[in-house]
Amino acid sequence: MATAKIKMVLPGLTGYGAGDLRLAMWLHSAAQDAAAVASNLSLTPDASQADTYWTTVAGFAGLCRAMVTEGSTIRASGYVLMDDTDGVHVVVGSPGVASIDGTAYFITMTAAVANMLADYIRRRTQQNVEASANGDALDKDSLYGLIQQICNSSIAEGVWTINKTDGTPLGTREATSDAGADPIIGVS
Repeated sequence: MATAKIKMVLPGLTGYGAGDLRLAMWLHSAAQDAAAVASNLSLTPDASQADTYWTTVAGFAGLCRAMVTEGSTIRASGYVLMDDTDGVHVVVGSPGVASIDGTAYFITMTAAVANMLADYIRRRTQQNVEASANGDALDKDSLYGLIQQICNSSIAEGVWTINKTDGTPLGTREATSDAGADPIIGVS
């Protein structure tokens, strides 16, 4: 993996110099007390944003937990998805929301990061969703299923069949007709 830049927005943690704050990272599946994948990395303040810090890491990929310390005191923690690029990777968390391991995280997501994530989600193809092992099982009652109902479905003999992108059935719904209703003769 190339060397990647890690960016962290740490509200309220201003005025620290280079090396005052340190970063340790673990692969998310590893136990917190396991050896850190990267540890004791010096954080450098961003000259243009008082509450933003940077460091660089190399050699691993996947969802990682990141923990910021000042001496032996934990100041922040969150998650960062590392991929095989040399781009900027942003540590994110949710203020006041407990994570799956019960720890509260307070690193906030900036509007720019939220917009970037929204763009990735909105541009993601249905084929990529189907191929992913992440999230719940594919279901007609999910956002994925709603999109498939709009884009890849048919009605025959009172049964509305919703298909996956390869044409195999995702699920069905009952379709009710009324001979007296105005028919739809086209959509443009």
